[in-house]
Amino acid sequence: MPDADSCLRCGQPVSYIDRRTVGNNTYLYAVHVWREGRRRRVRRCYLGPESSYINVTRMHEDEGLIFKGPLSEDRALEYLIAIKDYLKRGKLNGKGRKIVADIVSELSEIIAEAGQ
Repeated sequence: MPDADSCLRCGQPVSYIDRRTVGNNTYLYAVHVWREGRRRRVRRCYLGPESSYINVTRMHEDEGLIFKGPLSEDRALEYLIAIKDYLKRGKLNGKGRKIVADIVSELSEIIAEAGQ
């Protein structure tokens, strides 16, 4: 897994993050700068939107999921909260509820182990 200064796409060191605005959306790029002899070389890796993925989010409106960009620190927690709310609305069949119960049990064990 790349560290904080590594690119999420290629794992190489990131020189800086570039933001490009197209219409109402801002997109993030990891910029890699290095020298080859006297030449300055630049490569950009697309990271995703700064706020949320519009088209993917539209396809998951029923679940209430808003898919965030890669630099959103709390996105995993927000996904869990949205899934909890989805389950509260009773949208899952018996098999789905069993799978969720197993996942919740496993998550509880992980949290208990982390707290020790």
